[in-house]
Order: sequence, then C-alpha cells, then structure tokens
Amino acid sequence: VISCANGTNISFYDANSFDLLQTVKMPRIIECVAYDHIHKRYITGCPDELWARAYDYTSGAELACNKGHCGPVRCVAFSPLCNSYATGSEDGTIRLWEWTKVLGAASAPVSRVTSSDGEPLES
Repeated sequence: VISCANGTNISFYDANSFDLLQTVKMPRIIECVAYDHIHKRYITGCPDELWARAYDYTSGAELACNKGHCGPVRCVAFSPLCNSYATGSEDGTIRLWEWTKVLGAASAPVSRVTSSDGEPLES
C-alpha cells in the first residue's frame, strides 16, 4: 500500500495496480503519513502540531497521540516489522516510538537523538 498526504486528505493506493483503495478526510492538514501493512495502521505528522498521531486503517479511529517534539513533525516511518516507528521534527530531533501491547494505548518514546549536532539527548 502506498500512502500520500495532500492537504487534509490521505490517500492509500494499491502498490501493484496503483488503484485508489481509500481516501480519508482529516480534521487538520497532514504533512506526512506512513502505513503499517502488518497491523493496518497509519501515522501522521502535521505542520500545526508537535505530535504524531496513529490511526486504525479500517475504522479511522485514533489509536495514539505521541507527544515529545518541540517542533512540527515533518516525517514518519515504520520499522520493517512495524513494531516501532520513527518521527522526525523541525526541532532537529528524531524519536523512536514502540507500540504497547494493548491496542489503543499511547506509545512510549524509546529514545531521542538530535540530527543537527549529533549529541544525544535524554531519553
């Protein structure tokens, strides 16, 4: 599945045929989106917030709101096994988030590093 953000719309396409599978209208402008093909979830970043939000692909329900950046989230990506994901912020940090065992519970940050000067920050 290919995911892309355009304003307040997120579109999902079949990676083989490029057919549109679904478009989701969001309540805010979406800067970036990543799709979890294993658990059928997606995460988003927004230029007007400091948070990354996770949603269920099928229902559209918000599963988690991850707070911890000091600037807008500009990029998001899942790990290959989709058991964690990374968020990159305008503040120069990258945070790694791990899914909790209970679906719908907020994720906890695993670590935080800076991309600007290479000095690690507190976890």
